[in-house]
Amino acid sequence: MKRVIFDVYGTPEPQGSLSHIPGNGRGPCRIVHPRKLTYWRQIVTATAIEQYQGDPLFGPVALVLDFRFARPMSHYRTGAKAGELKTSAPTEHTGTPDLDKLVRAIGDGLDEAGVYVDDRVVSSITASKRFVELPGEKPGVTITITAP
Repeated sequence: MKRVIFDVYGTPEPQGSLSHIPGNGRGPCRIVHPRKLTYWRQIVTATAIEQYQGDPLFGPVALVLDFRFARPMSHYRTGAKAGELKTSAPTEHTGTPDLDKLVRAIGDGLDEAGVYVDDRVVSSITASKRFVELPGEKPGVTITITAP
């Protein structure tokens, strides 16, 4: 069994709808991904190329994805108790971005890196999103790839 675990640091970006840029008379219209997504996928792809050694996987491939996000400043107290979480701060990350769109960006980034022959060979995905909680922990995603 082959198992590879690595971290990709940065703010995870969702892969959702494409943007339409109309033509201006000098060329055709274009369909593009948002810039933040393009940058995030480049980081995912580069890290996967660096961390994954071997031939592309033919499947079945199982992915475990643990997304981590920095808490917004609105979750923290101010004044004498600055830095402490408010009692009203959520314990779970249930806001945007959507988990399924975060997964899509990782799947395509791993495909571009040549980790597997095509993302259709992924037969199992376990994904979660949460806030950074531990000291020294950084926003990003931990990716675990398992194949027989």
